[in-house]
Amino acid sequence: KTKNKKKPKGIIFISDTAKKNIIMENKNIKYEHSINKEWGRKKWQEFINICSKNYILIKTSISKEDYIDGLYYVLCDFRSVFSLMRKCDFFIGNEGGLSHLWAITRKKGIVFFGHWIPPYLTGYPFHINLSTNLDNHCGSLKRCESCVDFFKNLDPEYINFLVEKNI
Repeated sequence: KTKNKKKPKGIIFISDTAKKNIIMENKNIKYEHSINKEWGRKKWQEFINICSKNYILIKTSISKEDYIDGLYYVLCDFRSVFSLMRKCDFFIGNEGGLSHLWAITRKKGIVFFGHWIPPYLTGYPFHINLSTNLDNHCGSLKRCESCVDFFKNLDPEYINFLVEKNI
């Protein structure tokens, strides 16, 4: 906060990527379905361009990633993430481990469920759970065009509107 010229409206924790692989029994297993759970770099960049004027946006990672202008990166392990989350005011990201960790804070957030999984399975009532709201979620472990279309049609201006309304 001290580095910003004007006082920000709040601090937003961003979770912009889905888990792409896991090491199990010394084998690297790729999650092909991660594409079904991601908004995509272009959409995130559009949102960050809109939102970074009024908010501090923070993302954590365990390894160095491509830098997106307007987003603060913190390299840390999963255990350190919660300490950072406690300092944040809001969460935006896909359904997954970090959205569950955020739920421990009991603070508001926007969680992208899309077409892949319904919010009533792993969502929290105090979050804004974005979904297709249909009873035909795919849960596919392969690429799903309905999932990809959900994220293609998710407008950064709309997410900014939700942030402004709920922070």
